[in-house]
Amino acid sequence: MSPFFVALCLLFPQPPAASAPNKAALVVQEQLVELSLLQSLAPLKLTPEQIGKLLPALKKARESAVELNKQDDEDLVRIGPEVAKARAQAIAGSGLPDTIEKRVLEMQRLAASRRLEATRKTVKAILEPLRELLTESQKSEIEKLSETFYGGKRVPKEYAKDPSKAPKDVVQELAISAYIERTLLFDKTIALLELMKAAPKPE
Repeated sequence: MSPFFVALCLLFPQPPAASAPNKAALVVQEQLVELSLLQSLAPLKLTPEQIGKLLPALKKARESAVELNKQDDEDLVRIGPEVAKARAQAIAGSGLPDTIEKRVLEMQRLAASRRLEATRKTVKAILEPLRELLTESQKSEIEKLSETFYGGKRVPKEYAKDPSKAPKDVVQELAISAYIERTLLFDKTIALLELMKAAPKPE
């Protein structure tokens, strides 16, 4: 698989379907995604008050993500004429110009770099307020979730050979950071938290 094709897959992760999608199947797919998120959200047993304090930060993060999407779209529109020209040349049998491959690969690199930096800043901005918001029991639960769903226990590199010696507060911070990035920053999380906040509590 060429780097150019990989870049296109990253820019367009869901190509148009050849036929009209089955709406009922799409609903089930969406619910399965939500169930996956709920596997990480529900065990924390966040109170309505905690959710209410957390939502503004998540909504602010979503606004930043929307701006990044707009920037990506603008970059695509900007190279539109070059893409159309390259397409015409390829159809005519002249081959794919090297210039368009380089432009798309560079565009993908810049977009990935922007998102990585934005994610880093967002996680940092949410981390401390979230730590103050969570109970010790909830923090411990996030550590367990990190080991189960996010690739095992997170420890600094210097403790990789003996994770048991890693300081608990550092391990906990890494786990919470992963939780923010892989669960809280997911677009559907806001809607799920709002539903959980409004849901009647069992007596």
